[in-house]
Amino acid sequence: MRRLRRHDATAWSALQRKRSAGGPTTCEGLLEKCGYEPVREAPSQLRLRNCPFHPLAAKAPDLVCGMNQAFLSGCLTGVEVSGVQAVLAPQPGECCVRLCPNDTGRDDPTPGYV
Repeated sequence: MRRLRRHDATAWSALQRKRSAGGPTTCEGLLEKCGYEPVREAPSQLRLRNCPFHPLAAKAPDLVCGMNQAFLSGCLTGVEVSGVQAVLAPQPGECCVRLCPNDTGRDDPTPGYV
């Protein structure tokens, strides 16, 4: 558990440095440091090629996928990304969550950047 906390602190520090430098790839760097393999499909859409919790997800997919979605939603909130949401979108061999534009019918025509 101690190792995980150090990893989280390291990832958070890297995120803060990138965030202060700006740029649309802030969330990608954090996801990579947390063990995901993000692939940008559009300016505001990321597909995650893997699940870092795959062995657990195979045993309890509803629990692990729900936690994954909550974690990724928290990441978006933490890096202050607007117009993007973490949604459940299970695909064989990939993470069950994708980051994609909000489809809430907002009037803001400018998409957020992940």
